[in-house]
Amino acid sequence: MTRRCAIYYFSGTGNTEHLVDLLAAEMSTRAYQVDTVKIEEVQRGRLPISVDEYALIGIAHPVLGFDCPGLVYAFLESLPAARKPVFIMKSAGDYHAINYGSSKRAIRLLTNKGYDVFHDTLIPMPCNWLLSYDDRLNRALVEAAAHRVKALAASLLAGERKELPCGPIARRLLRGIGILEDRYGARYFGKYLRAGKTCTYCGNCIKHCPSGNIAEVDGKIVFGGRCMWCMRCIYACPSKAIDNKYMNLFILKGGYRLRRIQALPYEAIDFSAKKLGMWYKYFRGYFQGT
Repeated sequence: MTRRCAIYYFSGTGNTEHLVDLLAAEMSTRAYQVDTVKIEEVQRGRLPISVDEYALIGIAHPVLGFDCPGLVYAFLESLPAARKPVFIMKSAGDYHAINYGSSKRAIRLLTNKGYDVFHDTLIPMPCNWLLSYDDRLNRALVEAAAHRVKALAASLLAGERKELPCGPIARRLLRGIGILEDRYGARYFGKYLRAGKTCTYCGNCIKHCPSGNIAEVDGKIVFGGRCMWCMRCIYACPSKAIDNKYMNLFILKGGYRLRRIQALPYEAIDFSAKKLGMWYKYFRGYFQGT
C-alpha cells in the first residue's frame, strides 16, 4: 500500500527547493506518494494545512542567521496537534556544526504538539549570501547534495533516528543571533533595498516576495519592514535592478542562479591534494566523508 508524505518547505533562492524536489522524487520510487507544499502559500491562505492524511511529515528550510526562518516558525505554530513522525531537512552554505542548532526550537515546537521528530539533517549547498565559492566547488556541492539526499531517503524509509548535536549554551547563543538577524538585521537590510533605473516594473519581486514585503506605490517599488533577508528578490530580478543602499557586501556580485550551476559540467575534485584553494581546504572534510 502506498503511503503518503507531505514535505512543507520554504526556499529563498532555490537551494532548499532543489533538495525537496530530489527527495520527493527519490521517495516516490520507494512506496511513498509525496506532496511538496510551499509554506509561504499556506501562510498566505492559498493552501490548507492538512496532516491527518499523511503517514510522514517533512519540514525543509534554509538556515538563516544560524536559525530557522521566522516564516517557518509561524507555520509551525499554526500546525494542529498530531501524533505523526516528522523529519527536518535544512540547507546551508556551510557544513559546520554551528548550523546544527538551527532547528532546535522548531523541534521543540513540534514535540510540544505531539509530533515525533525522529530525523534532523543538514545538507550543504552553494552559498548565496556574503561568500562566493567558485563554479567548480559549487557544482561539486550540488553533486554531493544529490548523494546525500539519496542516503537521507534510505534512512527515512528505514525509520532511522538522527539528532544533530548542539549543546544548551551554543543553542541559546545561536538562537539569540537568529532573533537579532530576524528582528533587526533582516529588517534593516530590507529597509535599504532599492530598485534602480533598470527596473522595468514587471512585478516579479512583488509577486514572489515570501513575506509580502514589496509593493508598488505611486509608480515606485517600495520595500517595507518585513524582509526575511532571503535574497530572492535580488537574485530573481530579470533586470538585476535591486541592490542595497548600504549593505551590498552581502549580495554576490555575479548574482546567484542555481540552475546555472546545475548546468555546469561536473568535474570530480581531488580533495586529498596538498595544494588546494581556501574553500577547497575548508570543505575537504565534508567531501572526504560524503
